[in-house]
Amino acid sequence: MQKVNYYILAVTFLLILIFNSCKKSAKEKLSIETFQIEDASYIRSVFFINDSIGFACGGKRDFEGCIYKTTDGGSSWSKSIVAKPRCMYDIFFINDSVGFAGGDFLYLLTTSDSGDNWTHFPYKFNELPFHEQNRPAIKKFAFNSNGRGCFVGGEDYNKGVIYQTIDNGISWSFDTLHQEIGSACLKGDNAFVAGFGYIGKSLSGSFEQLSLTDDVFTGIQELDDQSIIVVSNTGGVSKSNNQGKNWTTILKKKGAFSKRISYNGISFSGNRGIIIADYTMLISVDYGDTWKEVDYDSEYQLTSINNFNNLFYVSTENGTVLKISL
Repeated sequence: MQKVNYYILAVTFLLILIFNSCKKSAKEKLSIETFQIEDASYIRSVFFINDSIGFACGGKRDFEGCIYKTTDGGSSWSKSIVAKPRCMYDIFFINDSVGFAGGDFLYLLTTSDSGDNWTHFPYKFNELPFHEQNRPAIKKFAFNSNGRGCFVGGEDYNKGVIYQTIDNGISWSFDTLHQEIGSACLKGDNAFVAGFGYIGKSLSGSFEQLSLTDDVFTGIQELDDQSIIVVSNTGGVSKSNNQGKNWTTILKKKGAFSKRISYNGISFSGNRGIIIADYTMLISVDYGDTWKEVDYDSEYQLTSINNFNNLFYVSTENGTVLKISL
């Protein structure tokens, strides 16, 4: 009888473990609408300026870049421009008319007519690094509403650049770094940039490096006047509530022998945020303090994320654009 009781207890304990395991692994469901850009090769960025008009860019490194436009909310797309031999990595609009796109070799395109026409930006002599090998790809733009903006870039984890403007991109000043910089945000007065072992902060002028350095940071967001959150390509998430002086680990980065996971970007609208990983997503509804995995598995890598009017737009390497309501 005693053996039977032990058996019943063991089975009960096992069932509890299985139940709790299933409960922990439950994934969040999202409303996801999918659009396909025909003949697109590796979409790297998507940006909507209203509910109908949006843009995407991408291409192959050092070979060809493309910009696409939709006027029906993503149902159909037309190719606006083909740039050879420049891949296009990011696209950003500061209003309904004026936009920027960046690619290999500091290739900067501008538009003033809502993306109908694009012009190669004519850098002045003092707006380019002297040595050509220090002119890497533009990876990310950020602007605030007061005319201040920046773009960042780099190549192969080095040759980093940070460009800044105070006149909505009419003129630029720059700094060079040894680390590649791949992410930027500029919500208020402070600008933040992040990259290979580097997080920088600037109120105006040059950037100061913050204390968090031990990772390859792929996304940074300013949540409010005090709070910043960063993600890394090793699956780490860190948050600061005092402008980067101190950091709290929200999700611990994965070690060499852990399951490989790479976070490729992060975006917030109010208290709600999404992290894109290689083939899935995580969501938060409490300003990034906790995260849950989304019930979504992609065959293709998720490459970038932006938001407009409480909607999130995600680009993928096969030309698919995801529209997400959170």
